[in-house]
Formats: sequence, C-alpha cells, structure tokens
Amino acid sequence: MIRFGLIGGGWRSEFYIRISAALPELFTLTGVYLRNPDTMRRFEKKYPHIPLFGSLSPLLDTKPDFLVLAVSKAEGSEEIIRLADMGLALLAETPAGNTVEATEALLAAEKPFWRVQVAEQFHLMPRFRAIKSIIDEGKIGEVTHVTLSCCHDYHAVSLLRYLLDATGLPEVSGITLTDRLTRHSGRYGDIPPEEAECERKTALLHWGGKTAFYDFSKEQYFSLIRRKSIIVQGVKGEITEEACTYIEGDKPTTLTLSPLPHFKNATLDEDEQAIALCLIKMDEYLKTGKEFYPLKRACQDALIAYRLGGK
Repeated sequence: MIRFGLIGGGWRSEFYIRISAALPELFTLTGVYLRNPDTMRRFEKKYPHIPLFGSLSPLLDTKPDFLVLAVSKAEGSEEIIRLADMGLALLAETPAGNTVEATEALLAAEKPFWRVQVAEQFHLMPRFRAIKSIIDEGKIGEVTHVTLSCCHDYHAVSLLRYLLDATGLPEVSGITLTDRLTRHSGRYGDIPPEEAECERKTALLHWGGKTAFYDFSKEQYFSLIRRKSIIVQGVKGEITEEACTYIEGDKPTTLTLSPLPHFKNATLDEDEQAIALCLIKMDEYLKTGKEFYPLKRACQDALIAYRLGGK
C-alpha cells in the first residue's frame, strides 16, 4: 500500500483524489493540506470522507510515505525548495519552475539529500507507451525525427526526448503564430461556440543527428476541430498513433497500434493512469533510488520549453 499526502486544492490535485478512490488496493490518500479557506470549504462539501488540514504538521502526523505537491505554478519552485530542505520526500507537479529565473534558482538550490521527483506523465500514457514499445523492439530502426502536435511546452519537450532518446540541450528555432478558430469546449466542458484567437507555438529542435518539429495550440487539448497528432520516423519505418509501417525483410509491413493500459479494471482515463504510475514510480524511487523523472531533467525540459515559439 502506497500512502501519500496531498498539498494544494487546484484542478490538478483532484486527479490524485480520483486515482486513490479508483485504486484503493494500491493507494491511500492520508489527507490534504489546504491553505485557502474558500478551497477548504469547497473540499469539505465535495470530499467529506477525506481528512483536510489547514497546516502542514497534522498532515505529516498521518505518516505518508511522500507528499504530492500540487500548488499553483507560480508557487511551485519555492515550495519545492522549502519542503525539500525540510527533508520531506516530494512528488512535485509540473512544471518544476514557472519562469526561467525560478527554474534556474531551483536548479541552483538542489541539494544531495533532497528526495524529489516530478510528476511528468505524458510519456507514461498508454498510447505513448505503445509507441515506445515498438521503438524499443527496433522495428523502425534508429529514430531520427519526431513531429509532435499533442501537448504543450515542457510536456512536449519531455515526450520528444523520450521518443528520440535525446540528451542535453538542443538548438531551437521557434516562432509564435496566431491561431484563429471556433472555440467550443474548455477544461470544464462545452461552451457556446465562438470565434477566438489563441497562441500557437512552432519550433524546430536539433539534437545532433536527431530532429523534432513542434507545433501546438493549447486549444488542441479540448477542441475537436484542432486534432492532436504525432509522427515518429526511423530509418526503417514510421509510427503514428494508429499504426506502424516498416520494412520487414524486403517488404513494407503495417502494424496496428493499441494502447498499453496500466490498470485494466480501474475507471481511469489515460492521463489518470499515467499519473497513477507516477505515484508507483515515486514509491519505487524511495525504496530503491531509481529515478524516473528527476528534478534536474524536469528543469532542463522547462528551460528548453521557454525557447519554443521564439521566446
């Protein structure tokens, strides 16, 4: 049984509440620390069965194995430093830093005794695990290029490096465009259709002989008229989310892809399944020292992401 405490009451924090409820045989949420009185009242009504605390100490008294830090992006880096310096084990929500200055300060502040990993979930989603399994089997040979239009900024950089097996800082050439479209849905559901303008970032990234093209508008997360897509190209073939086409012997062959789910009996979507796997990997990290998304890598990905779109 993995016992974790939660700090923060924002949109992302409720993912962890749903996960612990869907997988009670794996996870126990020992309590939630909320600093905002309005959020406390909302949680009291919505989650009457969960212990809620107005300070950190009583949450620590519940003896969690680690804490999930899901505060606002602006507060994240400072809270990581404060809590990690106390010796607390942390699984921090993304991004590790919300500005270049905050990210660099976080990198400079990291100490050897810190026990911090970052809950970057995209590469752990069932559909991307399926793609990576095909890559690891060698069916398309060495991966040389990825075109990615399915997630934003630091999530995209993390996923690109995962699929390309790329390390270090790339050369980045980016530009920001304006995307005009009809907005019909958002984070909290459908809305009356209206024409809107939003920021669209594009960039070409070079890691030596490996390249990537990034193109994303945040409307893609919720829009059915701005679809998400991914193309992974190797010397022997190509993978999309639907299929892999590659040379087998002397003939082209097509293989249909299926997502690789983590929890077959749980009513969790792909995002939630991936976050649940982050919790499992955090527990493994504390027991074995095996990192799965260390703070340094998260900060590097954030620093690369600041350069997307020409910034």
